[in-house]
Amino acid sequence: MHYSFRANTENLKPGKTVVFSSYNSRELVFGKVITNDNKNGFTVDLSDGRKLKFHTENWSNTWKDQDGKSGYYIKWTNLIPNLPDNEVFGYLKAIDSAKERPIFIHVDSVEDGKITGRFITRTPDPKETETDDELLDVADADEDYVRLDCVDQDGVRTIDLPAVINTYSKRFPEGTRPVSAIFCNQDIEPGDLIIADDINMYYVGDELITVINSTNSVSINHGINVVKKNASLDDIRAFLLLNVRLEDVPENSEPDVGMSLTSREKAMFMPIDEIENKLWQARLRLQPDEAIVLWLNDDVREGDTNPFILGFTGHLFNVVDDFSDYIEGHGVSEGLWLMKNPRFNGGYDYEGNYDCDLDCEYVAATPDDFQRLGIAMESVVEDIIDSLDGRELDEGVTDVAAHFMEKARIAHEEELERQNSMKP
Repeated sequence: MHYSFRANTENLKPGKTVVFSSYNSRELVFGKVITNDNKNGFTVDLSDGRKLKFHTENWSNTWKDQDGKSGYYIKWTNLIPNLPDNEVFGYLKAIDSAKERPIFIHVDSVEDGKITGRFITRTPDPKETETDDELLDVADADEDYVRLDCVDQDGVRTIDLPAVINTYSKRFPEGTRPVSAIFCNQDIEPGDLIIADDINMYYVGDELITVINSTNSVSINHGINVVKKNASLDDIRAFLLLNVRLEDVPENSEPDVGMSLTSREKAMFMPIDEIENKLWQARLRLQPDEAIVLWLNDDVREGDTNPFILGFTGHLFNVVDDFSDYIEGHGVSEGLWLMKNPRFNGGYDYEGNYDCDLDCEYVAATPDDFQRLGIAMESVVEDIIDSLDGRELDEGVTDVAAHFMEKARIAHEEELERQNSMKP
């Protein structure tokens, strides 16, 4: 269940509309708060004619109807989109089991085996502090990070980045079904508003592809739901909780309905910086997952070595924190090494605890490796000296980088000879 479905009842005042769900039918129904105080208790009138009262008997919080029967629970206490009842319920079901913050895509075209649209989110509240400064710092430090252009209109932010979703399927011959129907059993058409809760981006050739991860158990297929056919701006504002039912707006709210959103509601939808981060990761996937690692002999335990990461490229090493912790036990000989082809292997032990290891290959680093990874030799020398932490090298060593590259080369050749000698 998405975090926005919390059933906090403390601040629900008379007149507030909430959504209940039935344990038995799983159907949704509107409820209007009648009382919520110590004298009269918490009572609700449902749109299906039943009356509910909240009981805390025997330490069990239970809703019971006028006949003393239970079977309802609060599903949604946020603002109610200004949409027909069935569309509101369809919307709530679409995000009910979402693991991540939902993202909307307004469809522009469905052709050539692709759904193409534009990412839609909410314009940030100008009264709140944005993280733009932090993101600009990232952009200055990483040329792969890109700030996206966007257009804001009535609280709706349209991001200037095409969302291209492949819809190919081997199950149906080309031309026997619409490409969108092949993809998700729904006829997706230009103008439709679709919703997903988890995405990744990849480059296929020069084209940026958006992949919808199916984490939503109530989605039709592939993690996508059509929440509105031929959606207008007012419809989109409703799904972003900016155009809501007037009877659900607090009396003392500001003229702009969007300003009455709670902090939880404001944080519901995937913002532009998360889309930018997905694009950044897509660009990182174009790079090889490689790292330059300096292994130094342990100054306490003879035979042990410790790793020092001097630079890296690729998606894995950019998104995994403290990946040096995963390789401390690799026991590589002293020297400057290129770590490549990393892969995580994980699993659960018999007690149910998850653990994972990082497997990789090590080859002796060369000056070409530093150039390819964009690491200046001057900074390498500085990092090596810092890592040595006062340790003195053999007399006559003038080029510390070349010294440790040579140590790695010799160790690597000795290891290859050892492996060859063991072959039958």
